[in-house]
Order: sequence, then C-alpha cells, then structure tokens
Amino acid sequence: MKFPKLKKTVIYFALFGGAQFVILTLISMIVYPGGTLFSPDLTTYSFSRNFFSDLGRTETFSGVDNYLSCTLFTWALTIAGFSIGLFFVILPTLFKNKLAIVLAIVAGLLGAFSGYCFVETAWRPWDLDYPGHVKFVRIGFVTFLVSVILYGLAIFSDKFYPNKYGGVFAILSIIMAIQVVIMFYGPRPNASEWGLFLQAISQKIVVYSEILTLSYMAAGVLRQNFNGNGKENGNVNGNGNGGRELT
Repeated sequence: MKFPKLKKTVIYFALFGGAQFVILTLISMIVYPGGTLFSPDLTTYSFSRNFFSDLGRTETFSGVDNYLSCTLFTWALTIAGFSIGLFFVILPTLFKNKLAIVLAIVAGLLGAFSGYCFVETAWRPWDLDYPGHVKFVRIGFVTFLVSVILYGLAIFSDKFYPNKYGGVFAILSIIMAIQVVIMFYGPRPNASEWGLFLQAISQKIVVYSEILTLSYMAAGVLRQNFNGNGKENGNVNGNGNGGRELT
C-alpha cells in the first residue's frame, strides 16, 4: 500500500507548523518592545522572565503598543495549533493492533482538542481576556499530556511500531507532567521573581520539547514508504507473517 498523499501532506504540515512557530516566535521576541511583570520598563524580551503569551499581548506591561509581536505570535500559535490537531488525527492510522488503535483514537481526539485550545489561546490575548486565555492554556497542556501518554501506550502495545518512539513519548510525558504540576501548584508568577522565572522557563522547556518530539515522530512517519506487500522498503521484519518494523 502506497503512503497516502493526504497523510504525507499532513505530516509535512506538522513539520512546517513546528518550524514556523520557532521562527516566528523568535522574530516576535526580537521585535517585542520589552517589559516583564516585575520590570515593565525593560526594553527587550526576557527569555527567562517573559512567557510566550507576553508576545501575544496587545500592549506591553508599560503600555507600549505591541501590534507586530502580537500578530506574529497569534499566527504562529494558530498554525501550530492546526498542525498539531491534524497530526494527532492521522496517527491512529499507523497502528495495526486493536488495543493500540483504540488508544490512538482516544489520544487523537484529545490531541486534536489540544490543538484547538492552542488556537483559542492565540486569539485571546491575556491582557484582554486573562480568564479565557489561562483556561485554554491549561486545558491545552493537560489534554496534550494525556494524549501523549495514550499514544505512548499505544506504541508499546503494538509490536509493529518500534518502542523507541514510545520511549520518546514517555520522556515527553515526564517533562510535561512536571510542567503541569508547576503550572497548577508551583509558585505564582505574580508573587515573586522566582515564581515568574520557574513558570516561564518550564513553559519554554515543554513547548520546545513538544516541537522536537512531534518533529521526530513526523520524520519517522515519513520514512514509512510501504511497497505493494505492505512492507516498509528496506526495513522488513522477518517474523513470518509479512509484518514490518518501522525504523
């Protein structure tokens, strides 16, 4: 069975979504007028004291217009959210085991909803709609975490899917779980410089970890170039039943 063109397009879009988010947010950080919660008059973006969401504010903490940075961030997160949602939706089609398929379908639905939450987050600047922004940020991260855990379990339960990908999801799950605990129970960012630092840094570690993990998964999926017998070209697992093992 040849690799479906639509599926390959979605995978490339997922890779594009991650790359454009990194590039556009870096540009957004450069053009951000500056200012943090505790240092509103700062003239640059602080990687350790500003959240990604600060890039999406309509105004900085000192009241300076933030149109360019806000626009770049909004579209970067919107595209990333759509790419995440579509990527998670097609992942269940890669499994053969019935249990794995069920787990992957549930994970796909949660992952798609997570992508939707990120899009909602993008269009709710936190200086205009703080409750809505925070709500979708938290729901997005939690559903993404559960989705990653379920996908990891699906991979480990399917003998046709190499465990190394499940291992990568397991590592991401641990990183995300720590960040979620910090997000809900860690020191509040508005209470101290330490709280702001911890929350901002943990957010960036998780976001970049997600991008690296999904890019690694997407690249692995693209290597699935099956021939007419359903076997992967150059990587056939001689298990006697025509099975295949991805690399």
